[in-house]
Amino acid sequence: MEVYAVYRSETSAKLVLDSGATKSCGSILAVLEYQRMMVKRTSKDGVVKYDQSTTTTFRFGNGKTLRSLGIMTIRASVYGTTQLIDMHVVDTDNVYVPMLAGLDLLTTWEAKLNFQQRTLVTRFGALPLDRAGGGEGHFLLDLSRDLRTGQDIMRVDRRANKSPGEQSQNPREGVTIYAIKTKFLR
Repeated sequence: MEVYAVYRSETSAKLVLDSGATKSCGSILAVLEYQRMMVKRTSKDGVVKYDQSTTTTFRFGNGKTLRSLGIMTIRASVYGTTQLIDMHVVDTDNVYVPMLAGLDLLTTWEAKLNFQQRTLVTRFGALPLDRAGGGEGHFLLDLSRDLRTGQDIMRVDRRANKSPGEQSQNPREGVTIYAIKTKFLR
């Protein structure tokens, strides 16, 4: 049980790079932790939209298959600009599965992993990576910080580069966390 608790605390509100995952996904619990962190730091839940009409089936390393509940588009900050990440949400029966940055995101960002410098080289520049497991585990992107500068998102100018359609897609931003919690956490 101790390893599970440490791993969860290391990956909370972070993206785990997983080039073995075709699409980015995370459990309800992981997405809720991301939303709570965003509400605490920015007073908004970080969700731009939640599309329940687009689902897919995932097969995990243990052989278990799960159908996603939809795609949640979340925010990440890179150089103070908002980058959108599509994340499939899966119901894992209250088992924490971290948010995984799959090939869809890594390809969109034109990502190359530099193992020597521990960076993810993207179209935005080199993003410094954390490591889980005391520096020996998976590579992580910390969503509580600007992915390029490392600056805490509380201090990042959230008005920078907002697309005009962003607000109209989710005029009630901040409500999503409660809708998901009510629907999925019994």
